[in-house]
Amino acid sequence: MAAQQKLQPVESFRPEEQALPRLGPILSEAMAHDPVASPALALQSALSEAFGSEPRWSARRTLGFAVITCGAFWMGVGLVVARVLAH
Repeated sequence: MAAQQKLQPVESFRPEEQALPRLGPILSEAMAHDPVASPALALQSALSEAFGSEPRWSARRTLGFAVITCGAFWMGVGLVVARVLAH
């Protein structure tokens, strides 16, 4: 009994034969309408205006905040582990 081949060989990619699918009416209908206002873009614009006036943190201040916050977290984890192992 001969073994059957499980996978079919993949033909080489040829751009002229592998054209993008035709969108036809979907694309033409979408291009016929005016652009629609996006709620997400409106929200991004409103947030950038609201927070644009506040000064940003420097890289040094951000690094300090991250080190202190992460250090406090790992110290807490260490204390909990030490208490669990002590009992």
